[in-house]
Amino acid sequence: MISRIHRKLSLGVASVLAFSGCGQPITAGELGRPGILWSVDWSADGKLFAVGGEWVGVFEAETCAKRSLLSLDGSTMGTKVRWHSHRSLLAVSGGSREDTSIFNAAADHKIPLKTKEGTRGIAWNSTGELLATAGNDGSLQIWSLDGTPTHTTRQEKAKGMTGVAWHPAENKLITIGEFITLYDESGRILKQVRHRPDAKGFCLLLCVEWHPSGNYFVVGDYGNHDTGELPILQFWSADLRLPKTITSSNAAPFRNIRNRATIT
Repeated sequence: MISRIHRKLSLGVASVLAFSGCGQPITAGELGRPGILWSVDWSADGKLFAVGGEWVGVFEAETCAKRSLLSLDGSTMGTKVRWHSHRSLLAVSGGSREDTSIFNAAADHKIPLKTKEGTRGIAWNSTGELLATAGNDGSLQIWSLDGTPTHTTRQEKAKGMTGVAWHPAENKLITIGEFITLYDESGRILKQVRHRPDAKGFCLLLCVEWHPSGNYFVVGDYGNHDTGELPILQFWSADLRLPKTITSSNAAPFRNIRNRATIT
């Protein structure tokens, strides 16, 4: 059996490369079908991985054998895939209102989540009892395990949300897009800030991730080529104070952030 310390997944613009202990790459076409892939995640037990983009697939970790390919609207992209912390449940966000869903990998069953205009961010809370989606219409929605919506909050001034992340221990969460917004578990806004208030142009946030300690979270943006603003990473405290910023050394946007997992 390959130790998790030797297994890696990396995403490219047009393919996913899956590396095992022997270091052999496998392209997106060899996994399922060609196309752009944006997101990847391991199941809690390390036995499966999922990828999301122009198509969504679930694969055996040891062999890269296909377990499931999820059907998507042909005009959309499954932008995020996130496994449940201890169940065989995969949350999928998608640009079409029909694509955001909870997929039960053990039962090979998909529960559609009825969003208004699709989503670009999705995340489980620390207990796995709640799921949050970040909507293209600026709506934060919170769902139960069976796909029932429990709360919806819409930011009237927002151009759309691009990501969402729950605090690792508390029932509060962050959404990103035009703003960084902190909510409680009912969807009530606790605080909201612009991450680059002095920027000459609009710099869309693309990714967000809490540190496992819960003391801070990190966001990354697209920058703005037209106004000469490079992409940045920002480290924010849990109460939305900004102690640190790192500017990209090139013009490549920050699309994904993941903390280092515990190696077993």
